[in-house]
Amino acid sequence: MDYKITVPGTSYPGNWYLVPKDRKNPMNMQIKNLSDKLTQRKIHHVLVNGADAGSKTADAGIRAAKLLTPDQTGFESGIIYIGRVSDLPEKTDGIQEAGLICIDDVPLPQAVRENPSLNLMLVDAEVPLYDLFNMVQDILLDSSYFIQSSAALLNSIIRGKGLQYIIEIGSELLGNPVMLGDSNHRVLAYSKCDDVTDGAWTELRDTGYSTYEYTVKYDFKRYIENSVKSRKPVIGDLGKVSRIRRIFSTVVVDGAVVGHLAVLEHNKPFTEKDLEITTFICDVLASEMQKNSNYRNSRKVILENLVKGLLDGSIKNEEAVTERIKYLKWKPKDKQYVLAVRYDRYEDSFGLISYMRDTLRDLLEEQEAVFYDNHIIFIIGCSRDTYLRREDFGDFIRFMEKNRLCAGISQEFTRITELKKYYGQALAGMAQGQKIGKEDVFFMYEEYAVHHIIDICCRQEDITDFCHPALLKLIAYDDRHHTDYAKSLFAYIVNMRNMGSTADALHIHRNTMSYRMGKIQEIIGLDLDNNDLSMNLFVSYKILEYGGKL
Repeated sequence: MDYKITVPGTSYPGNWYLVPKDRKNPMNMQIKNLSDKLTQRKIHHVLVNGADAGSKTADAGIRAAKLLTPDQTGFESGIIYIGRVSDLPEKTDGIQEAGLICIDDVPLPQAVRENPSLNLMLVDAEVPLYDLFNMVQDILLDSSYFIQSSAALLNSIIRGKGLQYIIEIGSELLGNPVMLGDSNHRVLAYSKCDDVTDGAWTELRDTGYSTYEYTVKYDFKRYIENSVKSRKPVIGDLGKVSRIRRIFSTVVVDGAVVGHLAVLEHNKPFTEKDLEITTFICDVLASEMQKNSNYRNSRKVILENLVKGLLDGSIKNEEAVTERIKYLKWKPKDKQYVLAVRYDRYEDSFGLISYMRDTLRDLLEEQEAVFYDNHIIFIIGCSRDTYLRREDFGDFIRFMEKNRLCAGISQEFTRITELKKYYGQALAGMAQGQKIGKEDVFFMYEEYAVHHIIDICCRQEDITDFCHPALLKLIAYDDRHHTDYAKSLFAYIVNMRNMGSTADALHIHRNTMSYRMGKIQEIIGLDLDNNDLSMNLFVSYKILEYGGKL
C-alpha cells in the first residue's frame, strides 16, 4: 500500500505516502463527506447538481459553517451555508465557490436547479433549521479534532519515533488504552495504563503473546476476522469473560495483514470519531512498518517491548518476565550491565546498534539492544569471573569520541527485573560526570556513585555543611597564597596515602611531595594517617566537586 502525507502546511521529502491513495483524504471534509455524516444521523436529504456530480468545488474542503441570510449576495469559498430554499438569492452567479445545505421549504428555483456548478444539499422540510445547523457544527468540530489528531500522528512518523511512540500518541488521541500485535498475535507495543483491570488485556500485555489457551479463554476471533474482511474497525466485547468493549482493527501493508490493533473502552465511552481515528492510526502504523524492515523481526520487537516494559515499570510480574525470556530463548549471563548511549535520532539507531555491536563483540559474550527514551540501550552480559574495566572499552570509547556521542554504564546486577534501577545508574553516571565538568564520553557509574549519593542528599540538606572544616581551611589558604595544596592532599588520599605513587601521579619529585605533605599537616593540624579522617576528607572533596567549588 502506498501512503501520502497530506497535512496542510507541512511538507516531507521523498516519494512515500501516508493516506492510502485508493481512499479519500480523511482530513478533508467535503460536502459528500458531510452528506454521509448526516445519513448516519438519519437526516433524509438529497444532493443536487455539482455536489452529486463531483465538481471542482465539491472536492474543496469545508472549514466552517454559517447561517444563510435572506437575499445574501456574498459567499466565501470553504464555507458551508445553511438555511432555507426560500432564503436563496434569485441570481446564483456568486455561489459557485460555496456549499449550501437548504431545508426544502419551497420549490427549488429554476435558476438554481439548472446551475450545474452549485454544491447543494436539500434537507426535508420538517428538520428544524437550528437543529440542522448545530448538527453540522458538531460534524465539523469532530472533523477539526480529527485533523489535529492526524497531524499529531503524522508528526510521529516525520520524527521517526517508531511504533511505541505512535501507540502512545494514538492512546492520547483516543483517550483509551491501545495495544498493537503482529499477524501472529505477538504484542509489539502498547500504551501505558496502570489501572486497567480487564483480565484479557492485562494477560496479553504481561505475557507478550497469545497462547492457544488464551485464544480459547477469550473469544475475540470473530471480531478480528470481521475487521480483516471489512478492512474497517469494528466494536465488540468478549461476552461473559469481559464486558468492556473493544475496537478491533487491522494494519495492512501491500494488501497483507501485518498487525492487529485493539482499543479498550476503559477511560471513556467510544464515539463515532474513534473509529475514524483508529483507521488513521492503522494507516500510520502501516507506513511505519512498511518503511522499517526491523519491525518484521518479531523477536526483536517482542524483546524491545519486554525491555521497555521493565524500564517504565509496566511489567513487574517476575513469572511473566521469566516466561517471556524463555519464549525469546534469551539466556542472560551471570553478570549483567546496562550500557546507555544518548541518541535522539531513532530512524538511524538500528544501523548504529549494528556497528556498536561489532565494536563490543570481542569484549562481551552477550548483547541485547533496544531504543528507549532517546537512548540506545545495551543489556550486556559476561561470566561471573569477568571484570569490566574502562580499558576494555577502548575501541568503543574511540567510536563515541569520533561521533560525539555519550554513554554511561551501570554497576553489575543479576536479576533482569531490576533493569530499571540499573538503567537509572547508567543515566546517573552520565549526568554526574557532566555536572562536575568531566570532559569524557564514557561514564562508569562506579566512578560517580558518591556524586549520585551527594545529589540525592542535597535535595534535603545543604550538603556543604558536611564538609570537613580542615579541607575548607586548606582551600582558603590556597586562595590567599596561590598554592595548590588541596589538590595534592586529594591525590595523596586517592593513592592510598602512598608518597611515591602520589608524587608519580602529580609528576613531581618524591622530596617535593614530602615537603608539601609536611606543609599541609602544619596548616590543618591533623593526623593524616587516620583512616576515618581520610574518608571524611575524600567525601568532602566529592561534595565540593559536585557543587563546583573546587
